[in-house]
Amino acid sequence: METKLAAPVLPFLPPRSADVGGAAATGGAAGATAIPALLAALARFTRPLSYVGLPSLALPIAFASGLPIGMQFVGRPFAEDAILSAGIAFERAAGFGKRRLPALPAPTPALTL
Repeated sequence: METKLAAPVLPFLPPRSADVGGAAATGGAAGATAIPALLAALARFTRPLSYVGLPSLALPIAFASGLPIGMQFVGRPFAEDAILSAGIAFERAAGFGKRRLPALPAPTPALTL
């Protein structure tokens, strides 16, 4: 029997692109540190697994405020098949593989000069 661990992907809801873009657009020291700090926070639960070589698979499991909440399956080294099997079993049991996000609005055409 393969050992698997289910763990969160993020310690918070994912940020909206408008919030991230606003932080980058502020400029100055605040804008220069906002993006690296956000990237570090986003990788808090996933980066250590990559460093030690453990296979993992992140899956969306729910939505909150229209944003996906993720879970990751983590396995022993070289147990990718067990992790993928766990992901497939989860999607089938939860029916989550059939869910789709609402369509995004069409992008605004770019201005040409």
